[in-house]
Amino acid sequence: MAYNPETVNNKLTTLQETQDSVCTVASWIIYHRRHAQEIASIWVTKLKEVPAHKKLNLIYLANEVVQTSRNRKKEEFINAFAPIIGGSTISAYRETPAPIAEKIRRVVQVWKERSVFPEAVLKQIEVGLAAADKDRTDPVRVAAASSSSRPTIPSELREVVAAQTSVSTKVPQATSLYKDAKAQFGETSSMVGPATVQASQLATLLKTLDAAHVAVQGAINDRTTLIKACQSIIEMNSTAIAGEQAFLEELASKRSVVADRKAMVEHALATGTELEQTTLADSWASAQEAANPRSRTPELRSPVVEELTPPPPSAAERATVPSATPAPAPAAPVKRLHPAHGQAAFPDSDDDDGYTPSAGPQQYAPPPAANNGVVYTDKKTAEEKAQELLNSLTAFQKPPSFGQLRGFNNAFANTGDEMEGISLDADVMDLLKEEL
Repeated sequence: MAYNPETVNNKLTTLQETQDSVCTVASWIIYHRRHAQEIASIWVTKLKEVPAHKKLNLIYLANEVVQTSRNRKKEEFINAFAPIIGGSTISAYRETPAPIAEKIRRVVQVWKERSVFPEAVLKQIEVGLAAADKDRTDPVRVAAASSSSRPTIPSELREVVAAQTSVSTKVPQATSLYKDAKAQFGETSSMVGPATVQASQLATLLKTLDAAHVAVQGAINDRTTLIKACQSIIEMNSTAIAGEQAFLEELASKRSVVADRKAMVEHALATGTELEQTTLADSWASAQEAANPRSRTPELRSPVVEELTPPPPSAAERATVPSATPAPAPAAPVKRLHPAHGQAAFPDSDDDDGYTPSAGPQQYAPPPAANNGVVYTDKKTAEEKAQELLNSLTAFQKPPSFGQLRGFNNAFANTGDEMEGISLDADVMDLLKEEL
């Protein structure tokens, strides 16, 4: 892969605290030893930027590059790192916690034992580490460092910060591996040559693609975790906003009540009028009742009862439904009694006036059931009913007709012996004689 400063910066950013990661990046850097001075400068800048736990990774990388170059008799990186390694190592040692600082000290001890750097550089590093250890044991300095390094991240955001930190670490690494895999695939795609050479290059390309795939998948997983953590924070704050909105409305309502009360008191003081004997609590209760009308006691009302009588039929219904009330049945013929004696019956004649007195009260016969069980009323008008009633009264006032008297005379003709025991009124006898 071609050299450029951006590539160096990406590789230093994605460097992990593993032997494979350190050795891979170190091999690439050594391959581009012609740019040793520029690479060493980029390394110093990155060492100052990264957090404490990342500084150890860069110390490991510098150690691997320098010792490998020394073993190969290549002096480019020893000469490039010698002027800057002392101050950079001391600064990293001071800024890291004790467990990481102890690992840095072990690396410096290896440099001293193997004489990796010149004696003056190693002496500078030893003095700087001793001064840093003295500062760590000073109570005042320890308290100041503890207070300055105390985390200020809210507990609700710790999960988000952890996820974001992981994303910030893995995304550059995944991007760098993706670019390397893409470039290596482009170089290998036009490969020609013996099968053994192609097999080796293809195996290397396959490892590179697998590494890039794992890195990109890890970045995606971390971003998913970050999104879930952010959504949880959003939901929590949305719920809190709903409650705080209710608090805000309550405070605004109380402020309005207090302002109105203050204006009323000031008006009473300015005009000298008597202040209304109400309290602020009364005003607040009135405002609450006006704002929430549902809280009032509902007025009790008698229930509405539906009437049981059905409504009368409309004019259209009365016109279309025929009357179901049957006409009165004709009375059975009865024997008429003598008006005076009430014993002998008058024979019926064809020339009477048609009056047939009732023999007694008739038995009630219910009308036949109409369609669908509905009984309809008679359609006779009031004038017709009144005329029938008048005719019936007039018929009761009529005296017996001459036909009825002749029937009476025939019944008693040739019964002179039988009449002897019967006493008739003189006027009646005269009428009988005239008739005969």
